[in-house]
Amino acid sequence: MCHSHLEVKLGPLINFVIGHNGLTLCLGGKATSTNRGSSLKSFIKEGQNQARITVKLKNGGDGYRPDVYGDIIIVERSFTREGNSSYKLKSKAGRLISNKREELDEICDYMGLQVDNPMNVLTQDAARQFINNSSEKEKYKFFVKGVQLEQLHQDYRLLIDSIANAEATLETKRSHLDAIKKQWEEAKYKLQLCKGQKEIHQKLTQLSQKMAWLQVQGQEKV
Repeated sequence: MCHSHLEVKLGPLINFVIGHNGLTLCLGGKATSTNRGSSLKSFIKEGQNQARITVKLKNGGDGYRPDVYGDIIIVERSFTREGNSSYKLKSKAGRLISNKREELDEICDYMGLQVDNPMNVLTQDAARQFINNSSEKEKYKFFVKGVQLEQLHQDYRLLIDSIANAEATLETKRSHLDAIKKQWEEAKYKLQLCKGQKEIHQKLTQLSQKMAWLQVQGQEKV
């Protein structure tokens, strides 16, 4: 970046941002996906050791945790030439709510902000390739990625793998079921024995007490 301080006000619909910028970095985007730098330090002004990007997101209506953030969510990302990077998520009033990347991911998912989706953020290089050089096959790949069919396919694969693992675990548990049932029967039998012994012990105690009283009565009669 070549500015010490730059503010860009975005409109509600389509916005064209040109130049060496890193707006998507603030929302968790990778430096390589911008096609303007290979690492975060590529976006730091010459002669400076760090940079900070701030994006304000409208959070009105059915927003994300409006009782916590209010109608504006402030996202800040800071990074240094040494490779350190951090996030700050603030309320409209500027109060720090979280500094976790997971919270930012939840906000982006809730608002449908996909910085790596070409239908959300179209880089200059991707636009040029799409218009001039892409084949029908490449355009279809672009469409699949843009409408998230690619992500949906990956999600399905993960679900299939999870189901297969769950079924394998279930079969393993079933193979152990007979042994567990036998152990349960043995434990149940031992429990019944313990209960019987407890009843016998109680009867012995009662008989001992009666015997003691009978001895006392016998002594009194004498």
